[in-house]
Amino acid sequence: MTIIIADTTCGLPRKLLEERRVPLIPQVVTFGEESYHDDRDLDTATFLSKLKASPVLPKTAAPEPCLYFPFFERAGKRGES
Repeated sequence: MTIIIADTTCGLPRKLLEERRVPLIPQVVTFGEESYHDDRDLDTATFLSKLKASPVLPKTAAPEPCLYFPFFERAGKRGES
């Protein structure tokens, strides 16, 4: 069996992700010196508020490997790829 793991920038509807049981890994968003995990501790309203108030534009980064590893490990134990 093949599984799909996505990050929060995948653009797929939340309902589809839930129906297909696709794990969603948060993108990292940084405003100045503060980093947030998208959709976990930074919702859309908070992001827009910070965007309006911040003198610098936010930066993004790929999710840390430590966030993906548990999903890969579980899939491997179940014989999925």
